[in-house]
Amino acid sequence: MDMPNDYLDFLQLLNKSPNPLHPYSDNLLDFAHWLKYFSDDVSFFEYVKPKHVYDYKSHLWRLHDSNVTKINGKIEAIAAYMDWAIEQGWIEKNPVSEAVHLKEGRLARWLDKDNYSALEWTVEDFFRGSLLNDDAYCKRIRNMALTLLLLNTGLLLDEALALQLSDVQNSLGRGKGSVTVRHSKDDKQRIIPLNNNNLFRLVLIIWIECRRRTHNQHYFFLPLRTFEERPLSVQTAQRAIKQLGNMAGLSGLTPLILRNTFTKSLIDQGVPLEKVAALLGHESLDTLRIYTIPNEQNAEQVVAKLEIPPIKE
Repeated sequence: MDMPNDYLDFLQLLNKSPNPLHPYSDNLLDFAHWLKYFSDDVSFFEYVKPKHVYDYKSHLWRLHDSNVTKINGKIEAIAAYMDWAIEQGWIEKNPVSEAVHLKEGRLARWLDKDNYSALEWTVEDFFRGSLLNDDAYCKRIRNMALTLLLLNTGLLLDEALALQLSDVQNSLGRGKGSVTVRHSKDDKQRIIPLNNNNLFRLVLIIWIECRRRTHNQHYFFLPLRTFEERPLSVQTAQRAIKQLGNMAGLSGLTPLILRNTFTKSLIDQGVPLEKVAALLGHESLDTLRIYTIPNEQNAEQVVAKLEIPPIKE
């Protein structure tokens, strides 16, 4: 994308250098180049949506190791350009401000559809930008594998950290596979089939390959820079999940929210409570009643579908 001369004049009026290498114009060009991952044949202004700005923020979070000042500076440059584009009549809304509005606030008890997609976009973005296969790469793969495992199986964090390699059946590439939970809170073994989420399976496969090349320990999730026979610590796991959530714009992401999301998804799809309880290791169905109560968004959707007959006079 070429920088319009009118915009360079606009920067100069704002007491900003018209030099094309100035951070404002340079940051905007970086965004335009990154955007080519999405499309090469649609004009810049026509194509940019809040989702792309949000994805780019996640990309910058990973690239700059969570340097908030640097990231905010880059997003500010995009916002200023979009404001200028609105004044020119090229676009109607600033996608930056819309993206910020969509992601404000802390998470509810479980992830909604947009939150879920945001988490997956962040993982996909990592694969688009990562070519290295070192300890740092494997660490991020491990953290993503742990997060997606909790999200797609509903395991408690302690249960996931107690898993051994043999507990994860490696038939993932053939659309099969399961996780065997041997160390549950009630000491009862249960087997959880893995779903057909391709991204989830891919991350698990890569993590299995990563850990096999560097470790011969039995624990599935483990520290990378030690050869002691011990699992990943609870504190390290919680920190990893929170950081991945921050990268996705999901402040306050916890293992419990991931488990709740798995549970809520099953119930919303009509899975009987008895089967849901068995997958989660619950003995009582009363624990699941909270998931059957519609939240504000669910209630609005239900009411919107009501057809109230006209009142007869």
